[in-house]
Amino acid sequence: MSFMLLADVWLPNDRHVPEDLQVHTIGGSFFSLLSFVVMGLLLVTHYEAYKAQSTKTTVVMDEHQEDRLRVNFNVSLLNVPCAVASVDLED
Repeated sequence: MSFMLLADVWLPNDRHVPEDLQVHTIGGSFFSLLSFVVMGLLLVTHYEAYKAQSTKTTVVMDEHQEDRLRVNFNVSLLNVPCAVASVDLED
């Protein structure tokens, strides 16, 4: 029981509340530990989602030969600044 009361971290760190008005409870300890677990899970899942970037490349050529070839492309560069990104075309 005393370990759970030590885990109640929100009130002891708040110096704006006088000591005689602070009440350490097991419920407060439970919510403190639960919030740390949830924050840790959110940190891990967001980091994993950030690292799991997928690359998809699709090239479709028109079978009808014309004088000009129209090229449309859509590129999403999530972690590259616009000043660095460039596209070079050659014929």
